[in-house]
Amino acid sequence: MASEEEVNQGSVLSTLHSLTEGMEDIVKKAREYVKDSVDDFVSNRVGCLGGLIGLYCKTFLRLGVTTRSEVNRLCQRHFRHQEVQEAVAHLDDMEREWNDFLKDIDRKLQGDASTTELVIGSPGPCDIPLADAKTDKKLTLRDYLGDKNLVLVLLRHFA
Repeated sequence: MASEEEVNQGSVLSTLHSLTEGMEDIVKKAREYVKDSVDDFVSNRVGCLGGLIGLYCKTFLRLGVTTRSEVNRLCQRHFRHQEVQEAVAHLDDMEREWNDFLKDIDRKLQGDASTTELVIGSPGPCDIPLADAKTDKKLTLRDYLGDKNLVLVLLRHFA
């Protein structure tokens, strides 16, 4: 991680502003796409969400960090400044908005399907319907897994 002298308050502030402005643009564009059609968004326009990866990459590089927790620690060093407090609050708000947007997409895609919360050790949701984004072929998670036993980590990432 970069030393405190290397990353001053101004750098932290401008980097956070760039990140949150970029997030706002991406979420705004995605909401417009979803307004037209959720199915069209998921099939053809979901790639716009991948821009967030580049925004966080630039943020980490500019701040000289490699994890989100290091960003938090760096912000804490400058938290005595009102502008940094406001920028961190805005970032928190944007990340909440991002998560709410993704949850809303999940709800719209699931329709009336009921869901149960999984806990460690629960059997996996192997019969979840999936669609191959490239071929639009309908599959289940079981189709991908076959009869193998394995540890699977599912990440919520649309791009």
